[in-house]
Amino acid sequence: MSPPRSAPAPQARLRLGISACLLGESVRYDGGDKRAPLLCDVVACRVDWVPICPEMEIGLGTPRPPMVLLGHGRSTRMWTPSTGADHTKAMREWARERVAGLADVGLAGYVLKSRSPSCGVRGVPVHDGDGKQVGVGSGLFASALMHGLPQLPLAEEHELDDPAALTQFLRRAFFYRRWVQRAEPLDEFHRRHRALLLASGAAATRRLDRALAAAGNGVESLAPQYGSAALRILRHLPSRRCHARNLGWVVGHLVVHVGDRQRRRNVEAYRAYGRGELSWSEAASLLRHSAEEVALAAVLESAYLFPEAAEWELLVRLDRLQTPECAPVN
Repeated sequence: MSPPRSAPAPQARLRLGISACLLGESVRYDGGDKRAPLLCDVVACRVDWVPICPEMEIGLGTPRPPMVLLGHGRSTRMWTPSTGADHTKAMREWARERVAGLADVGLAGYVLKSRSPSCGVRGVPVHDGDGKQVGVGSGLFASALMHGLPQLPLAEEHELDDPAALTQFLRRAFFYRRWVQRAEPLDEFHRRHRALLLASGAAATRRLDRALAAAGNGVESLAPQYGSAALRILRHLPSRRCHARNLGWVVGHLVVHVGDRQRRRNVEAYRAYGRGELSWSEAASLLRHSAEEVALAAVLESAYLFPEAAEWELLVRLDRLQTPECAPVN
């Protein structure tokens, strides 16, 4: 048996942008912070954070009078109601240059402070000149980030309070890094990531299968559409049923390569997960061990069960924090 082909060498740590207040830095308008425990205490072991506070970086200091988004015709402005100061031009010019610089530092994702007039991705209150809320929008820095790096995985901190949602955001960020650093042909990249995509969207993944198959020798021409489509798929949180289907796929690949005793253990691990008696990481660890013993390339090369070492460590850490789902797969 020839040895399995290895995936491209990964980086050791993931680099993520973050609103500085979420790391506990005292940069908010009131001199305080909004420290996010999961991000600081669980994720930081395998992540290099790039903390940014837009207000501080344009020289406003802390504490400072609170700012709001002001609806003005077809444009949104950043305004300090208590002083009447308009910070729109300074913020837009700084954000444009800052985002251009961030494109070169290898960010794989960004966690932003919700409802912030600079960092909020969506749902930021927009007021009129009398202080009345007239709508919602996006913070000026967040808007520049979405325009300048449209595929970069973004999340607001409240979306990542749940370990399962944080797990999926990190899966998406690791995928994004591998995608932008891709050296292998597109069809091989898809083969390695197909199970990962299936867990989040089976129908959409099969549409990608068909598109790649139909492209034949011209498959590389689909790369721009593929990246966008795959990252959209990975926005969806996998269900227990989807994870069970993927674990069943692994068991099926192993069935003819392992002995009777190991085969029974694999099947029982898969079924125990389906019954809610094993966590995903427990069942996956058992199947990983089995695949490594027989050096089964089809499984070892899959980014679903064999992601980068740093990614696997984070997946296990976060899986252990999740409340066990006792309901079986129907």
